[in-house]
Order: sequence, then C-alpha cells, then structure tokens
Amino acid sequence: MRKQKIIKIDKVGRDIGKTFAIEEMSAFDFEDWVFRVFQGMAQAGADVPDEIAGAGAAGLMEWGIKGVVGMSWGQLKPLKDEMVDRCVQFVPDAEQPDIRVSIHQFPDTIEELSTLLTLRREVIDLHTGFFSGLDKASSPKEV
Repeated sequence: MRKQKIIKIDKVGRDIGKTFAIEEMSAFDFEDWVFRVFQGMAQAGADVPDEIAGAGAAGLMEWGIKGVVGMSWGQLKPLKDEMVDRCVQFVPDAEQPDIRVSIHQFPDTIEELSTLLTLRREVIDLHTGFFSGLDKASSPKEV
C-alpha cells in the first residue's frame, strides 16, 4: 500500500483551513521521476560534491534544489506538473478525506505560493523519508 498523508493548511493566508491529500508514486514511477530530475541537473552542469554522500537527506535536498534551478524550463515544468498531478489532491470536506479531486480540475484551489511549496515539500518528504529513518532492520543483510 502506498503511503498517504493528509495535510491541512493552518498558516495565515487565503488557503487556511484547506485540506489536501498527498500520495506517493509507485517505486518504479518515482525512480523514473528522480532519474529525469538527475538527468536534467547533469545536463545543466550540476556536480555532485564528494561530501553529499555524508550529508543526509537535508544535504541531498539542498543540492537538489540548487541543481533544479539550473535546469531548462522545458525540462523542469513537466516534472513540477507531474509531481502535483500524480501526488496531490484537494479534499473538499476534511470530514470526508476519501473524497478527493484533482488539483488541475480546480486550478484556483491553491491561492498561495506558500501552500504550493508546502505541498511539494510534503510530496518529497513522503517519498524520501527513508533517508532520515533508515533502520538497520530494514537494510539488506550480509550473508
């Protein structure tokens, strides 16, 4: 079962009180998405610093954000759209979180940039939470 998370916007702004559902992509779809991001970053000239391996999830995210800024809009826009299309839905009634609608079906649902950035961060966190929570019990065992 894919991980899901309900996000209620509680910060000041026009989106306060709105509820959204975040659901992760399949492992294969997310891997494809990540490789397209990395490919775009490589084509933009982003180098992977040697110390990134030990920087954990926060370091990886910082490097990733800096790298996507250098990507062409033609590469970045479809990735941004796909993230929202596949992972974010609006929940019109917080009391019924299973009833969801596509964000693009109602593009004015999100009125604040901060809401959109929060939702994007939640999508990434849902997919990459394993970086911060790696557990020896879930790691491959040596034979």
